[in-house]
Amino acid sequence: MKTHYITKDEVNSNNLYIGPDLSDFDGNIETQENLGDVVFNGDLVAKGYILFRNLSGIRASGKVRSDLSIYSGRGIDAIDIQAGRIESYWGIHANNRIVAHEIKAGGPVIAINEIKVKKDIRAEGEVFAKTISARNVYTSNEKYFYRRFERKPMVVCENLVQGTKVYDKLVILTIKNS
Repeated sequence: MKTHYITKDEVNSNNLYIGPDLSDFDGNIETQENLGDVVFNGDLVAKGYILFRNLSGIRASGKVRSDLSIYSGRGIDAIDIQAGRIESYWGIHANNRIVAHEIKAGGPVIAINEIKVKKDIRAEGEVFAKTISARNVYTSNEKYFYRRFERKPMVVCENLVQGTKVYDKLVILTIKNS
C-alpha cells in the first residue's frame, strides 16, 4: 500500500493543506513532526492508516476517516471521525459523531450527537455526547476533574446505550437501555 507524506511544503502559512487531494486516498497518510494543526478544507480519508506525528494535529471541515486507525500527535477536530482505532495525544472533537472500535485520548472526547465504540473509551478529560455506546468509558485525569472547586461529571450524555460509566477510576453506575 502506498503512503503519502505530508511535509511543511504542503502546508501554507495559515497551516492550510495545499498538497494533492486526500479526500479519498488509496493508501496511508503520514506527516512529519511539528506541523501544528493541519487544516483540511473538506474530507481526509485513507484506505490505510492516518498517522500525524508528534505535535501535528488534524482539523477538517468535513470527515476524517481511515479503514485502519487514526493517530494524532496533537488533537483531532472534524465533522465526523471514523476508524478502527482512534488515538490522540490531546483531545478528539467531532461536530456530529465519532465511530471506532476503540478510542484513547490525552484530553476530552466530545461529539455533539453520538460516540459509538465497540470496546473502550479512555480519556484524560471529559467524555461528552448526546448518545454514547461503548463497553466501558474511562476518565482518569484530575486536572479536568475540578473546575473552580466543583466536582463535575466526567461522562455526560442523555442516553448511554450500553456500557459502564467510570469516573476517576471508580465504577459509579451501570446503565443498560433497551
